[in-house]
Amino acid sequence: MTVAANLQRLILAIAVALIVISTIDVFYMCQSNRCVSHASGVYMALATDLADDGEYYSPLLGEKGYRGTRYFPLYWSLHALLFRVIGDPFYAGFALGILAGLMMLAGLYYFLRGVGANHVVAFASVAALYGCKLTPILMTSIRGDILPVALTVCGLAVFAQPGALTNKRLVLMSLFFVLAFSSKLTSVFGVTAVCLVLLLNRNLKQCVILSAITILGFLLVIGGTQLASGGRFIEIVRSCAESGFTTEGVMRVPVKLRGVIASFRAIPDGATLMFLGLGLVGLIVQPRKQRTHISTIYLLVILAFMPLMFLNPGLHINHFLDPLVASVALLACMLVLKNIQSKAAALLTIVVLLILTLAAALLGWYKTAPWSYENRYSAATQILKEVEGPILSDNANVPILMGQQPFMLDAFMFRMIKDRDPSYGDELLNRVQTKQFSAIVLEKWATVGNHRGLHFGEDVYDSVERHYVLREDQNGWLFYFPRNE
Repeated sequence: MTVAANLQRLILAIAVALIVISTIDVFYMCQSNRCVSHASGVYMALATDLADDGEYYSPLLGEKGYRGTRYFPLYWSLHALLFRVIGDPFYAGFALGILAGLMMLAGLYYFLRGVGANHVVAFASVAALYGCKLTPILMTSIRGDILPVALTVCGLAVFAQPGALTNKRLVLMSLFFVLAFSSKLTSVFGVTAVCLVLLLNRNLKQCVILSAITILGFLLVIGGTQLASGGRFIEIVRSCAESGFTTEGVMRVPVKLRGVIASFRAIPDGATLMFLGLGLVGLIVQPRKQRTHISTIYLLVILAFMPLMFLNPGLHINHFLDPLVASVALLACMLVLKNIQSKAAALLTIVVLLILTLAAALLGWYKTAPWSYENRYSAATQILKEVEGPILSDNANVPILMGQQPFMLDAFMFRMIKDRDPSYGDELLNRVQTKQFSAIVLEKWATVGNHRGLHFGEDVYDSVERHYVLREDQNGWLFYFPRNE
């Protein structure tokens, strides 16, 4: 048996080990709700609102309380549909995230096979992507980050298949890209990259057709959602988007980048950082014929949009899934285009990268075993089980778990809008001051240090402390109950 054959067997063995480890991670992440955050609560509330009354984009302040989101509708519409079928919003969210993750991994596999990768390179790339902790985290976080990436990669996979680029394939590509856009406003990387490749290859006709169909699809999404929301969609998204981007965000870009790197280290997720770095190196050392390849253009388009992401005050690790997928694809395509994917040296490189990914995964288990995480939401519901009146929280999952409709959809976005229009917070302040909430539950991390005021704003926190008393401080939650006069 040749050295290359032995290395291929070793690659497949390590890849399977990575898949097993990440699958165990996904299972226990679902068991413990480890990755379900206050941001997840926004999507959860949007889905439960839609499932309950069928209303899209409720008014910024209305009968339900404070609403308003810049999130596009596909993800939480599917979540609402699954909620009606399954009957539990958490299980529905996990099911949607896992399905989207599998779609993304399958899309990457077929993309690489389409550009000429053999099954070993394609399978190893999928295992490496799945082995990065960021992937299981986003599969189980009940957030709309992984679905648009999955749809984009599927669109790229259609483009990468050999043979003539027929109108049927252009329409299918466009469908994936339009669905990605309807999941996330900024998910235009895929169609932009494909159009640029077509232009560079002087396929003007196909570029025009794809652009026209996709733009028409974008307009149908916007028009249809505007109609379904009773004319509120555009104004609400515009208001929330304007509140989210400030000149202060430009000055804080270095701080945000350090914070993201620190978050990856804390997980720990060295594999994601490794592939992101290698992707940048790959852009420099890639062969000449890869410079206009779809894998290169896709990563370059994402990097061109990155400055806009850094202006987002809510920038976090979830924004790095697109460049992670593009980096893994670029590195695999380098082996294909250099025509060395079956040579021992290239296979040995893959072995080393997979071993490093496996080591990073095991380091995470050594730091904290996935089965040892406590479900902090269970602790919250236990403390609140005797509460009968309305509950206010900066994490909408809490009132949802208690069978209530959240009064506050997104405390972070509320604060951003209130900074521009202080009167927007008057209703909430009045309800806090008159003790209309039977309990107030706050994320502890958002009340201390530099984060204080990130949710709600300083004035709301001060009012809570004046009119409510802190009774419990557990599992990262602060539980406030009305003061007795």
